[in-house]
Amino acid sequence: MVMRSAGVRARPVSDPPGHTVRESRLATGISLRELARRIGHAKRKYPELAKAYRAACTPDIYLFDKDKKLVYRGQFDDSRPGSGVRVTGMDLRDALDAVLGGKPVAKEQIPSIGCNIKWKSGNEPDYF
Repeated sequence: MVMRSAGVRARPVSDPPGHTVRESRLATGISLRELARRIGHAKRKYPELAKAYRAACTPDIYLFDKDKKLVYRGQFDDSRPGSGVRVTGMDLRDALDAVLGGKPVAKEQIPSIGCNIKWKSGNEPDYF
């Protein structure tokens, strides 16, 4: 997700499960070489970033304001696989609207639910 007109940038640290490099390249419109560079950089930095922000699952969503202060960490929305609840992105959308409107983000933030992060043996963080 990139909302350039609103000044918002998103940086996923990995491709969504099931997405191929080709699908990601087509979706982003960047060259295969650039995509490979970005994915490689993200994979090298991911363990360090995940630990710094105490990431527990994918997706674990973090939103920072213009001063790079973490203002939202929570779920995308109330949908869950097989629940019949439509994917809306409302929790993240509400947080983005608040940040872009210069308002505080709601204090109640529901944690993300997803697949747990698979750590290499011996590299697990202390909070797991």
